[in-house]
Amino acid sequence: MSPSPAAPRTLHRSFGALELSLQFLPCGSLCSVQLPASPPDALEAADLLEAFNALARFPITPPRSQAEARFREALERLSPGQTVSYGTLAGELQTAPRALGSLCRSNRLLLRFPCHRVLAAQGPGGYRAGIAWKLRLLALEKAL
Repeated sequence: MSPSPAAPRTLHRSFGALELSLQFLPCGSLCSVQLPASPPDALEAADLLEAFNALARFPITPPRSQAEARFREALERLSPGQTVSYGTLAGELQTAPRALGSLCRSNRLLLRFPCHRVLAAQGPGGYRAGIAWKLRLLALEKAL
């Protein structure tokens, strides 16, 4: 019987009104970023920018596949406030829009890899943390 892996440790970090739960593997790599259930009313663009900058400095878990690696790279190229459609990004990555949606749904490093910037052709589309978060993040990014 193999030993069970050590559980990730959780660190709670505040960026102004934004409270994040960050999970780290025993090796120190960031493996998950969790947002509160709903966006706080007092959340400002400066809080979001501070969180983006802080998350960019943490070592992260490696991608699980080449597709995820390309997905992460594409998301990192999007500036705050810049959006792209699932179809356009899927074409760039040479994959199907549904496969891209699956990568977005499995993205546990929210804000670090900003999949909220990927939009459906007929509206905002989904978001792992919920549509209220997606719309709020996009609105705040316009102010940056």
